[in-house]
Amino acid sequence: MNTNTNSATSPLVKFISAGLKLWIKTRCKSVDELSIDLCGSTLQVLRGNVKNVNLKAERINFDDVLIDTLELDGGPIRLIFRKGSGRLIEIKDSFNIEGKILLTAEDIKGFLLSERWSILAKQLCRTLTNFDTLHDVEIEENNLYFWTSNDSTSKTEFNLYADFGTLVIIEKLHNRKFVLPMDPSIAINKAFVSSGKLNLLGKAVVNP
Repeated sequence: MNTNTNSATSPLVKFISAGLKLWIKTRCKSVDELSIDLCGSTLQVLRGNVKNVNLKAERINFDDVLIDTLELDGGPIRLIFRKGSGRLIEIKDSFNIEGKILLTAEDIKGFLLSERWSILAKQLCRTLTNFDTLHDVEIEENNLYFWTSNDSTSKTEFNLYADFGTLVIIEKLHNRKFVLPMDPSIAINKAFVSSGKLNLLGKAVVNP
């Protein structure tokens, strides 16, 4: 038997991958595309130990945060196998992940206009533009813009970067700054706009 369980033909890999996919989907409102590759010996996996997981997903809605593309590496992961008709695989302990997410202008707009994040969006707009509401978000080449109305004069350009594990957004004309509040289990290490998308690179701790 092949001791490397990342083979797509392994029944054990298929079983555990399906269980992990189900677990991930229960944590998200929606996921359009999702693939998982596992790394570890057959014996380790049988004991519930997965050395590493590589995850790729597209069009994710996580807590009303819309994500165009997600690429993550995580592990080690400790699994519990359950008997019965319910969830057959559960994650026992917290584990670390790192990787990147890509967001389009529509993703950012959807996040900022969602009811769940309305208070944060209002604080951001008021701090950076002196307006309470956001009308539109635009990415042109490697630049990020907010619109507060249909008026072309309301178009405001921003710079952004990662600092101390969070995202800092700078309004270029008046140098206004907004520091995004961040969950302590998440750290953003790098942030930039490229090819029409916001790129966020970082790491996090995932709790079962």
